[in-house]
Amino acid sequence: MREYLVSETAKEAYGTLEEALEAVRMEEGKLPEGEKIRILVDGTLHFCKPLKIRWEDSISHHHPVLVEGIHDACISGGKILEGFSVWRDNIWRVHVPEAEYTRHLYIDGKAAKRTATSYRSVSRWEKLSGEDYCFSNLPGEEREEGDYSGIATTHTEIALWRNIRDVEMVFEVGWVHRIVPIEGTCGLPDGRLYLKPVEAAFTAAQNLPGVQIGGCPNCLENVFELLGNPLEWYFDREEKMLYVGFAEGDSPGNHTIVFPMTEQLLEVSGRPEEKPAHICFRNLTFSDTTWLRPARFGHPEIQANQLGYEEIPRELVREKPYENDYRKVIGAVRVLSARDVSFEDCTFTALGTGALQYEYGAEDCRIIGNHFYEIGGSAIVMGDFYGERAHHPADRGEIVRAIRVANNRIHHTGRDFKGSVAVIAGYVQDVEVSHNLIYEVPYTAISFGWGWGSEDVSVGPYRPTPWKEPSVSMRNKIMYNHIHHCMQVLCDGGAIYTLGCMTGTVIAGNYIHESAGYAGEGYGGVNIMGWNVEKVHDPAADPYFALHGVPGGIYLDEGSAGIEVCGNVLHDVAVPLHYHNQIDEGYKRVIFRENTVNKRPGQEGFPHTAAACAGLEPDYR
Repeated sequence: MREYLVSETAKEAYGTLEEALEAVRMEEGKLPEGEKIRILVDGTLHFCKPLKIRWEDSISHHHPVLVEGIHDACISGGKILEGFSVWRDNIWRVHVPEAEYTRHLYIDGKAAKRTATSYRSVSRWEKLSGEDYCFSNLPGEEREEGDYSGIATTHTEIALWRNIRDVEMVFEVGWVHRIVPIEGTCGLPDGRLYLKPVEAAFTAAQNLPGVQIGGCPNCLENVFELLGNPLEWYFDREEKMLYVGFAEGDSPGNHTIVFPMTEQLLEVSGRPEEKPAHICFRNLTFSDTTWLRPARFGHPEIQANQLGYEEIPRELVREKPYENDYRKVIGAVRVLSARDVSFEDCTFTALGTGALQYEYGAEDCRIIGNHFYEIGGSAIVMGDFYGERAHHPADRGEIVRAIRVANNRIHHTGRDFKGSVAVIAGYVQDVEVSHNLIYEVPYTAISFGWGWGSEDVSVGPYRPTPWKEPSVSMRNKIMYNHIHHCMQVLCDGGAIYTLGCMTGTVIAGNYIHESAGYAGEGYGGVNIMGWNVEKVHDPAADPYFALHGVPGGIYLDEGSAGIEVCGNVLHDVAVPLHYHNQIDEGYKRVIFRENTVNKRPGQEGFPHTAAACAGLEPDYR
């Protein structure tokens, strides 16, 4: 094995990973076939831009490469800040001239809170409205309902706020978390203040399928005038100045304060015919990133943190909401069109976006024994979600397949984007998610599938598009995971959620409890709800569906078909087993058998052996 040492401080070491990889490339043709390469990372490496490994500059397809950390090795996208001075009233500040902007700040390893107005909570699918905020148009503007140009408010002091373009309105309704920045303000004849939102995010938030926002935000974030609370902060991008509040007697010197300088840390990518291969990252921490797109264009989420393109004209959002192109949030670490690129025993934390992402053509990869926490979005994203290239690729080499996700501890994800799923897979095949421990997430814990169709994909609900062959989604396994305390903020999700046809898929042996914070005996059987079922279930008359965070258990949504659900254990979940069917009869191609619901540990009939088999295996506990 050939070894290379990387350290920013050690003598006789490469100073950056780029230098070490260049040295490895220089060995092309000089090493015996199959000889392994080990790159040791010592201590912390600071990145201000992502490291990109391409097929053409990698020799890993001939020589397996291990990038391994020693001495608490960390790849950080942040800068530790020093040199604070008192500004006023326990508010300290520091100049960060090299920074473009940030939506995140990490204090002692955790994301600190941005300044914000008080939060207005919602119940399930409630659209907030009130006397102090409501939809509005400018005088003389004629627009129909659902196409308002802005919001009117009685809070006229907003007009005096510093950097109004950096203030963001947050809307949480149903299963989505939407962000719309304020473009500007002006006075209305009745004395109220008109808030002009950024487009096309505001129109999308009013019109995207499923749920739409009301005229009142849950809160307004990033307000300079609200500085003062301990460990809340504000970054003024014009003067490049960071402001942080501290408690009486506290100061920046008592904390480690990290300012993220980049959105991404690592990208391994190739092409379907030329894939980087045989690279393993082990015992490394990936941390300290931000995500700036919501500040520029908004965050018009449609579902599971999938977003509309900023280039979509406002008129098209209204007229063809199902035919627009969408994008997913970019992860801090991405693997695209690569083979056998794996992460083992790594830590992903203090990330402003998703953590780890496998996309077009990633195959034969492993995500084993890692720890994901304090993540702004999803911990793990696999596959692609929109377009023919995702569900019916002309090149089979573009299919995301054969990825094993096992023995990972995942918690406190979706800290910034509440609609994020801890582990989500779009159009994938032969993917296994097993023996993971997942808890404390705002929405769904594990989600598989896309497309809404039980035979094949559709453009959107009620608008099927026929294809001659099924999509690539098939033969996936979701087994022996231990999931608790999911669905903590949003609604209409579950511990395990599926969407669309996935022939040969199995959901088995999972242990799920205390979803949505519910503690009580839940729905007693398989609940099938839809238009095409003889006995239609009416959620309005069901007390379980009045609870926040429902259904909460194993939730097979529109078009789910070709799936077997067996041997799972669920308790303290309002609706343990749920099939939602509004389009066709995919439920006829789903098998539910030998699941145990509403039996707690210590009660007669609780399957202790089955529950003990779920979660981390002994070597990872």
